[in-house]
Amino acid sequence: MSKRYWALAAALAGAVMLSGCPFDSNNNSTPAASGPRLASIAAVPGVTSAVVYSFDLSATDQATGFYYVTDRTTKSIDVVNSATNTVVSQFTPGFVGCRNAAGAAVAGCLAGTSNDTSGPDGLDLVPANAGTAFKTLYAGDANAMFVLNAATGALVKKIVINGLGPCAAPCAGGPPLLAGAAVSLHRADEGCFDADDNIEAISSPGENPPFMTFIDTLNQNVIATVYFPSIGLEACVYDTTTKRFYVNNDGSGTNPRGEVDGVPASSIAAVRAAGTATWPGGNQYVFPGTIPPGINPAPAAAVALPLVAPGTTVVQPLNACDPTGIILGAGTDLAVMCRQGNVGEFLTFQIYNKTTLGPANPPVANLNAGGGDQITYDAATNRYYLGTSRWTASGLSCGAGTAACPLTPVLTIVDAATRTVVARLPAGNNSHSIGVVGGFAYSPFTTSTVAGGGAGFDPSNNGGIAIYRTQ
Repeated sequence: MSKRYWALAAALAGAVMLSGCPFDSNNNSTPAASGPRLASIAAVPGVTSAVVYSFDLSATDQATGFYYVTDRTTKSIDVVNSATNTVVSQFTPGFVGCRNAAGAAVAGCLAGTSNDTSGPDGLDLVPANAGTAFKTLYAGDANAMFVLNAATGALVKKIVINGLGPCAAPCAGGPPLLAGAAVSLHRADEGCFDADDNIEAISSPGENPPFMTFIDTLNQNVIATVYFPSIGLEACVYDTTTKRFYVNNDGSGTNPRGEVDGVPASSIAAVRAAGTATWPGGNQYVFPGTIPPGINPAPAAAVALPLVAPGTTVVQPLNACDPTGIILGAGTDLAVMCRQGNVGEFLTFQIYNKTTLGPANPPVANLNAGGGDQITYDAATNRYYLGTSRWTASGLSCGAGTAACPLTPVLTIVDAATRTVVARLPAGNNSHSIGVVGGFAYSPFTTSTVAGGGAGFDPSNNGGIAIYRTQ
């Protein structure tokens, strides 16, 4: 979730619904009508009128039918069984929860909460491999990545994420000491998994400069840290066809409103093959481009670190996008969520051909369907599901929303074959996260008052997980 995202949605001004049916209170009964629609709302244990339901991103297990979402309010991962559509467990390995900028706990996730120092954040499901005989969850947190047994929530390992060099400054013959989460308290945010090489990547967007940490999922050791010329990093995805990690870059000197950066997995795998000890291994690199002076602590000049195999990297400009979510879709599609921050700009959802990325590559589709964060692609319906919490009645950006320029949160559904919007279903306040499993789409939301943008929900609802039928 972006560091620009923490503000809650403003007043509701009438939701747009292209298709859908009335509320289905018995979410597992035979529906009276077909088509995507709100089915029920799942209560989250520990979420009451005295707290704000502070959640971030989600992951799904298509084999077991479980939906997982990170929950800062209860310092847990909420687990929903799609067979019953209820929260059946909360994994609590020791996340920091809601904190202020100084790192102190904020009770109830109320005023003073700082997005950049809170957790848990991003979440990935990693299949069983040579390292673990069971599926694992990789959850970003402040200063750390938690690895948990996906079935039981048992802690496998807490990995330090700090981005620091292997020695204290000045490093004789080594790289300069860079700022890291161990100093700043900033979170490891959104990640992605490379099943070809058993590597997990996680972004630390609040650092200066922002960096990605690459982790060997066979032993949970850090392989390398890669720094980016960037004002922040967002979601990432690994593509097995092009063999790259793709990460949304909030803005570089060349593309100040955003770009997709492609890091070759071969570069990271080569570092691991050369031999990496447990953290700190000291393997530091820079994505092609110059890290400017002024990082914390500020060096005398631009930081000189090895480049990540520049001939195999790729940069896709996104123009006026301010990107957040990213996902692989059908065929060669690489889809990017934009959340334009300038009031009056069209909110867009952009789709690119992943095999032809580069400065001369235009989008294959640019839909007025943005204003959100997480995207998921569901192969069963061949549709994209978008958590568009900052959508508006006009389709133009209202930023974080005001009384004069209100938000109308919706779950947006895009047909991947025709690349057209097929439904916009009323959603709850701050409903930026989305997951699809077992024939249902799951979209958490916070306090569902009209003033908060809780379209179509009971105003007395304290927040929870909205559940939609996908067909």
